[in-house]
Amino acid sequence: MKIGEEVISANVSFADSNGVPRLLGRADVFKRFMIIFDEVNLQTIFET
Repeated sequence: MKIGEEVISANVSFADSNGVPRLLGRADVFKRFMIIFDEVNLQTIFET
């Protein structure tokens, strides 16, 4: 998985439906980044 310039190994899943909220694997991603969910502007920001 590549987030910005960071390439990491992570367990990921994809949903084939627009009715499913955004998902992100906590086990592999949350421990490596500070993540900001900006619902007002529909943005997800990853900071190292």
